[in-house]
Amino acid sequence: MRGASILVAIMLLSMPFISAANENVIVYVRTYSGDIKARGVAAEDAERIKILLEKTMENLNMLPFLLYELQRHGLLDDVENIINEIYDIAGNETKEREGLNLMINAFCLFAGYGINSWIENPTSLLTIFLYTFFEKIGFPSMLLKLIFYSIYFYAIFTPKIYLPAAAWIVAGSGKVCSLGLFGYQNVEVDDDGIPSLYILLRFVGVAVTFVWKGYEETYVAGAAMAIVGI
Repeated sequence: MRGASILVAIMLLSMPFISAANENVIVYVRTYSGDIKARGVAAEDAERIKILLEKTMENLNMLPFLLYELQRHGLLDDVENIINEIYDIAGNETKEREGLNLMINAFCLFAGYGINSWIENPTSLLTIFLYTFFEKIGFPSMLLKLIFYSIYFYAIFTPKIYLPAAAWIVAGSGKVCSLGLFGYQNVEVDDDGIPSLYILLRFVGVAVTFVWKGYEETYVAGAAMAIVGI
């Protein structure tokens, strides 16, 4: 696996699954290599995965248990390699301690969730910037727009382009925790109409998106050489 780096998107839901226990939740998995898996997951299994994600946010050392649970449901391969890559970045000895009251950390484990959130890669961000620039200078060529749209959507659906950096955008409410060189940090994201941006350098981990009957919520868990919240 190229750099053992992985990005996984999993479709589930943001409200309790148990009330619809007889319904399966469709699960989509995207890996760094570009492979996509899709299968139905029982509602109670989806709830178990979500509980593990929430426990990982409370205790980042729960991350391996989360990855093994995803593997148990056939949603993730090469878990041993992923765990090794994560702790190569974050280190094996982690202690929760008071740190800076900002989301700036390095060589860290991190986990979080965001309602109405998504991940952009450097290529898609550059495309957005260039599109905006040409719009501002009055060069709204339809051909140019088509080129920008094509590049943007190709970049979004090609997970391997996420390295070496990614941008996690949270447009709604959420929470982000990290544990690394600058201690333990916990940031609540308010739904104030202004999106929050988290830059992830050398990201290794998973992104889990729950979608069910119109509800959407994304969790991200893994390790990064650096995370900066804006």
